[in-house]
Amino acid sequence: MITYRVDELSFDLPEGFADRTLNVFFSPGPHTGILSLTIAREPVNDSALGERVDHALAAMKEALPSLRVVDRRVAVIGYLPAVETKIQATQDRVPVYQRQAFIEWFDRLLLVSITSTRQKSPQCDALAEKITASLRFRKP
Repeated sequence: MITYRVDELSFDLPEGFADRTLNVFFSPGPHTGILSLTIAREPVNDSALGERVDHALAAMKEALPSLRVVDRRVAVIGYLPAVETKIQATQDRVPVYQRQAFIEWFDRLLLVSITSTRQKSPQCDALAEKITASLRFRKP
């Protein structure tokens, strides 16, 4: 077993379990237009980062057919390889905008997403830049 740490506790995790944890943070009110900040984790497989991003975006598009990638670029966040995307979609008849950062972190793929209404996309971009610039990675 490995010792697993989260902010509130640690515990012994049996072998074979995969970390697919999700952290979701919501804005303080609807007036901001920023809906959420989400950090998701997936185990890394043998494919290249770009291929994993392609697969993730295809799965998202399957779940949300209106999804459209409006920008995608290779980046370095902190000291780690990353791919950043900007996507638009309509969800429950609401036009939404999302900034995403897919980051390779040891044996995990981290996905940091900031979601807003499409009308608030400039504020979403500014918040995404601020958050990704503030990320500090720890070794497992």
